[in-house]
Amino acid sequence: METRGKMSKIEKAYLAGFFDGEGSCGLYVSTGYTDKNGDKHHYHYTRAYIGNTDKGIPQMCHQLFGGSLATEQPPKGLLVYKWYVTGKRADDFLKAIVPFLKQKEYRAKRLLEYYAKRKMLSWEDREKIRLEFVALNGMSGKSHRPQRLNEKTP
Repeated sequence: METRGKMSKIEKAYLAGFFDGEGSCGLYVSTGYTDKNGDKHHYHYTRAYIGNTDKGIPQMCHQLFGGSLATEQPPKGLLVYKWYVTGKRADDFLKAIVPFLKQKEYRAKRLLEYYAKRKMLSWEDREKIRLEFVALNGMSGKSHRPQRLNEKTP
C-alpha cells in the first residue's frame, strides 16, 4: 500500500467506518478525448470518494492518498467537501480499508478485483461491471464534475 503517511489499524478502521457511511466507489466511463486524427476515445476508470460537510476527513484522505479535493453546494443544504481518487490511488485506499468495511465491503472487493484484472477485460466485460456498480450505487450512470477547492473556498 502506498500512502503519504503511516496509518495505524485504528485509523484504517476509522476511515473504513467513515467510508461506509459517507463514501462511494465505482467504475466509470470517461467523457472521452479526441486524438490528433479527430477520433473520440473513451476509457473506464475506478474511483473512490468521500464527502462530508466538515472538511477534516476529506483533507486527511487527500494528505494520505493524494487525489483531488472539491466542493459542491447543493441547492438546499450545507457546502459538501469532497475527496476522490482514481486508478492506483483508489486501489491503494480501498486495500487499506477493506478489512474493516461492513456496508461497502462487497463493492470495494469487486472494484479491487476489477482493477487487478482490468487489462485482460474486453470493453463489453468492463461495461457489464460498470453497470453492476451503477445498480449497486443507485446512480443514473452519469458523473458530474465537482468544483475544485482553491484558496477562496471557505
